[in-house]
Amino acid sequence: MGKKIHQLSLDIVNKIAAGEVVERPASVIKELVENSIDAEANDIHIELVDAGKKQILVKDNGAGINNDDIDLALTRHATSKIQDLEDLYSISTLGFRGEALPAIASVSKMNITSKTKDDGAGTKLYAEYGDIKSRNKKAVSNGTAISVEELYSNTPARLKFLRKSNTELSHCISTVNNYAIAYPSVSFKLMHNGRSLFFLPQTNNTEQRLSSVLGTKAKWLSAKSAYEYASGEVFILDPSETDTVREIRIFVNGRFVRDRIVNHAVTSYFEKHLSTGTEPLIVMFLNIDPAFVDANVSPTKNEVRFREPNFIYSFVQSLMEQALKDAAPKRPGQAQTFSANYQTASDAMPQSLNFTTDTKKQSGTEQKRLDIPSSQIKMIGQFKMQYIVMEENEKLILIDQHAAHERINFERITASLADTKELQQLLIPDTLELNIGDSLKFRELIPQLNEKGFSIEEFGRGAKGKATFLIRSIPRILSNIDVKELFLELIKEDLSDVSRQALTKKLALIGARLSCHASIRGKERLSDMEVNQLLNQLGKCEFPYTCPHGRPTKIEITLSDIEKMFKRK
Repeated sequence: MGKKIHQLSLDIVNKIAAGEVVERPASVIKELVENSIDAEANDIHIELVDAGKKQILVKDNGAGINNDDIDLALTRHATSKIQDLEDLYSISTLGFRGEALPAIASVSKMNITSKTKDDGAGTKLYAEYGDIKSRNKKAVSNGTAISVEELYSNTPARLKFLRKSNTELSHCISTVNNYAIAYPSVSFKLMHNGRSLFFLPQTNNTEQRLSSVLGTKAKWLSAKSAYEYASGEVFILDPSETDTVREIRIFVNGRFVRDRIVNHAVTSYFEKHLSTGTEPLIVMFLNIDPAFVDANVSPTKNEVRFREPNFIYSFVQSLMEQALKDAAPKRPGQAQTFSANYQTASDAMPQSLNFTTDTKKQSGTEQKRLDIPSSQIKMIGQFKMQYIVMEENEKLILIDQHAAHERINFERITASLADTKELQQLLIPDTLELNIGDSLKFRELIPQLNEKGFSIEEFGRGAKGKATFLIRSIPRILSNIDVKELFLELIKEDLSDVSRQALTKKLALIGARLSCHASIRGKERLSDMEVNQLLNQLGKCEFPYTCPHGRPTKIEITLSDIEKMFKRK
């Protein structure tokens, strides 16, 4: 007989909500900072102990909580942000669900001290795991201070999912930085274990705040636009002008979000109109009429849904066009026509295209090879300086030269990092400067990187608290790439509890891509000898049919398929 349906207790409901909203200490910071911003604070002070695992304190000078309302703040679905159903479709605040504080309180020990300008004295409230234990009057300045201690101490199973302190601290720093970017008129101070990590004073200059947070002195390209119910501003750093980690940060109505539509609009425009081979750093601010965007998609509020996604896509691309219209694009040289030698099989062609196919080992045979004798191949040339075009019997063969070269480099680098320790000592050590958050992630990787053939050591702190690392040697296989760019790309990856094997793969993926930038790239004319070398090397790969990311290196189109396209069959 099945179990009877019953109502869950409030304690269990709050813990479920906590699991949705409070993933880690950074989630607590996010919710408390959003409350401070909604309270119109212009000065927010954050203190952490052990990356927020032991204590998170967020203080502000905002409007505060009325004495009569402070108990309600820990009651589920109690909020000052919405009054009726219509408000849910025109949300203009960061918080509105009324879930965060009770959810956080249910898995921690919480102190709330708050005072409004109209109250003669403030109120201090103390709660343990959602139960209010005390409530007293206290003389405090206007604003709110919330202290969250011993997070998840009453749910040990959840506590086990927290990462190392450096990893959690990195997430906390990233969260604060996102709000600092979105609200330059608010000052932010972050402290950890009694030490100041950074202080960002108020400013009316968004570009200045961006440069401070992202640690760059490079010039920003920017543009503003407004049309119908949308307005926006974009800031772009040309990747050739800075070592800053490349990324796209999207803010919708003051909220940092991850959105596939906006991200694709940005990347596709950049690839088509400013092809430098690497991505830039882009910060996109969008202000959309709340009636046309749904922020109530997930409990963490890190996603949105647009009522008219096609309009947003076009609007974002128009912003990109406006920002880049005066930028001088770095484009490859114009295509040159191939010689007549490409019209027939040439001596420069490989003896065969040895593309290996995986098969079960049979007696006396370990592999099956796809051999195409050179006498059956005719080289037609290159299409758009990106694809090698060949004819073989009744097939048209296309090779993506960039994907092919990336596969070759990936397998070479993977094998070298796994099996050999050939080093190249640098005559002059290279220096790598990282901001606080990135240096925490990088510092944890140094022991594993040194095992791979690097020699890295921390040198000290530079301007604005940046950490400096010295790179004294590198694996010889990576000697033709910019190792600083390699590490900047590596830091962008999810590196929590990364294994040695996974680190090797990440290094090889990034190294292969950067190697292509230094040698054969898409949109580059290849000589007969280069085509020959590329195809021979690809034929020796273990997995020659795809690049490391899964894109095909080779496509075949049969004569029958072509005739069907022309409706001859």
